[in-house]
Amino acid sequence: MSDLKIDTVPEKPCNNPHMRRRIGLIAAALVITTIPTAFAMGSGNPYVDAQTGLQYGVYEPTNTLGLPFTSINLTSCKLGEDDAIVANYAKGAKKIIVTERMTTTACSTKQLGLGKFMSVVHVRVTPAKIFKPVAIDIYGVGFTAAQLAPVTQSLLPADRMTLGIASGGSVLPPIMIKPQNNFAASVRLSNVVVFVVTDPATWSAKVANPSIATFVPGGNHGTYVTNPGMQPLRVGSTKVQLFDAGKYISTVTITVTK
Repeated sequence: MSDLKIDTVPEKPCNNPHMRRRIGLIAAALVITTIPTAFAMGSGNPYVDAQTGLQYGVYEPTNTLGLPFTSINLTSCKLGEDDAIVANYAKGAKKIIVTERMTTTACSTKQLGLGKFMSVVHVRVTPAKIFKPVAIDIYGVGFTAAQLAPVTQSLLPADRMTLGIASGGSVLPPIMIKPQNNFAASVRLSNVVVFVVTDPATWSAKVANPSIATFVPGGNHGTYVTNPGMQPLRVGSTKVQLFDAGKYISTVTITVTK
């Protein structure tokens, strides 16, 4: 994870759209079914499609606090520079808006088409060398800044394959296991473990050593569905207790190698 740089500054929730903070994390998951989107590439994942042609690394939140995906758009903030991404999640009166742009590109809330919001969390991520740093702003309506933290902690690179190539390692198929039948898995730092389950959204986990690997929830993201999985963080081993709808299913030992 040496190619990932995270800059963090705390911020209290407020109504001022110009107050900002920066935090970030990286994770990964596997798309298991797709539905066509409005983006030209047609991968089924709008974040992957948006990455095409953009110089900065695009990241996707896999935890949106139960709010379903509603739309994603590209908007120009400055002529000749990469477009910014504006993704919306909403349910009832609650909203989450995720905006992404090159760190050197200034975008006003008016240019991004943003209205009033209660809080904002700001993220700066430096991905693999092939992509330039990205500024990610996560706006919440009906959420405090602290409540938005799980959204930032669920960010994963949209184009994992390209990142794998950029980091110098070979791109490997994910390690796919059934947690009811497999109780151990070995995975390289450049890969990911995917749990093959019937209802991805109901699974959760307790990771004994979260510095070794982090659990990535699965579920329906509006235009596609992901299985839950484990993203390696550093070499080592950790036990992971898995639960389906709160019911304990099994303990899997995840061993991360170089």
